[in-house]
Amino acid sequence: MKVLFVCTANKLRSPTAEDLFKGRPGFDVLSAGTSTEAPRPLTRELVASADLIFVMESHHRERIRKKFRQRPRDEAIITLHIPDEYERNDPVLIKLLEEKAGPYLLRPKSQIPGLGTIWGHSRADSGDLQRQGATIKLLKTNNNVIQSGA
Repeated sequence: MKVLFVCTANKLRSPTAEDLFKGRPGFDVLSAGTSTEAPRPLTRELVASADLIFVMESHHRERIRKKFRQRPRDEAIITLHIPDEYERNDPVLIKLLEEKAGPYLLRPKSQIPGLGTIWGHSRADSGDLQRQGATIKLLKTNNNVIQSGA
């Protein structure tokens, strides 16, 4: 599974996530930044090739949605809600990444709730996903993600 981590500058948060999760069996992990000055700027190709995209803040998700309106397929975008206040490889940042992204990367692709259907939800923040009148709640319990739906 191809996983992409996105922050603004691609210098602190997303490269830390890439370093942390790279090398896990079954995952091809990259990072990119929404800034054109980023060491690896976000491109249409990176977005199109990713099976799962983690963004650090909700404005990153909105930037992706506005910049890449024509998508070859739906991508799952998960907002981690990690503010730009950490240095690269900061132990607190690593702990947050493990807690927030880790549960998605510890299970097979077929068991990731909503994979391929998250894009286009009116609300994908705070763990609640709204889709055509149904609510899918992602509940974290002991670092496991459980899907329940209406």
